[in-house]
Amino acid sequence: MAHVHVAGLTYVLPGGRVLLDEVSFRVGEGVTAGVVGPDGAGKSTLLRLIAGRLTPAKGEIVSSGGIGFMPRSPHPPLAGGRRRRFALEALLRGPDQVLLLDEPDDHLDMPGKEWLEDQLRASAKTVLIVSRDRQLLANAANRIISVEGRDVRVHEGGYTTFADARRDRGSRPPGGYGRPEAGPPSSRATAITCRRLRLTGLTVPFDLTVRPGERVALLGPDDAGKSSFLRTLAGAALPEGSAAPFGGTVDLGPGIRPGHLTADDDRPDLDRRRVSEIVRRDLPPDREAAAAALARYDIAGTWNRKYGALSRGERARLRIVLLEMADVDLLLLDDPTGGLDTPSADALQRGLRRFPGTVVATTHDRWLAADFTRYVHFAGDGRVSEVDIPIWEPMREVKCQDDY
Repeated sequence: MAHVHVAGLTYVLPGGRVLLDEVSFRVGEGVTAGVVGPDGAGKSTLLRLIAGRLTPAKGEIVSSGGIGFMPRSPHPPLAGGRRRRFALEALLRGPDQVLLLDEPDDHLDMPGKEWLEDQLRASAKTVLIVSRDRQLLANAANRIISVEGRDVRVHEGGYTTFADARRDRGSRPPGGYGRPEAGPPSSRATAITCRRLRLTGLTVPFDLTVRPGERVALLGPDDAGKSSFLRTLAGAALPEGSAAPFGGTVDLGPGIRPGHLTADDDRPDLDRRRVSEIVRRDLPPDREAAAAALARYDIAGTWNRKYGALSRGERARLRIVLLEMADVDLLLLDDPTGGLDTPSADALQRGLRRFPGTVVATTHDRWLAADFTRYVHFAGDGRVSEVDIPIWEPMREVKCQDDY
């Protein structure tokens, strides 16, 4: 019988910090357990301990059925994706009945992720999988192991019920955890109007109208023009216009104030300042409003911490708070949950649900995309079209060079 049993496990980092403190749990035969938690909490370390690659300070680890271990991939995305899939196929078909997979979906494209989900659902092996892809965990895992605060908790269910339970332990936003809350009725007819917009060298002309309060996800392959489109929208509010070359027209509704958050906008200039100082200096002196905004994104506890000491997820959420409190009513977000651990991604998503304005975002995150009300697909061959369901892969059609 393939299983993993951990009892009283303690692991101490070389510097003396206790990472895992007398944790105990069991994963039974045929279970696929998703391992989640903040970055640095010990998810990868836990797998390496079970695999015998690290030695605990104390405690017992017992397993049966043979262990197959896949560590994180150091390969570049394209080669890494191919190698990951080949390695996964070998493990899934191999003799080992316990598989320890550390971010096996890293570098996999969307069909590759869906293939992995199908394989895990069909497998009779016992699997512990670390992943940042919440939809993959929801589709493939029937247990969740949460590693946080030197402890491990096992949720007897999949990621959907785990996320619900975690929200219920905290403050549940009015309206629950479904589509974003509807904002107040707006007298403005449109937030964004694009007529015959053509992103130079990237797209053929397209039209798009977005109304206040809508959530629009920009989907499709990389380098198809999604980020350039966000920059074009952000530039439409500037007197000198957009830095991104384009043809056609882009108009924002009267009074619309956009805020643009790029994937690499990490604000190192804030590293030495405390969150309280940033909020008080850069924003109107309304501590109650600031505290409410921080709480909405689950970062109220960062008030006295320096920006440079925040985690990547905390910094991303704070930057959105700063945009909100600057009276922005159009958020332009470039892959806002990319690279975030699952608790940070969940918290950011919950905060966005309560933002009353318009959100336009690029994303490869299926769990986040489910919150959006409209999907615009950048096909990679120049075409831009609205689609009914999320589509990330290119839609094949002969490119018309004359339209560029």
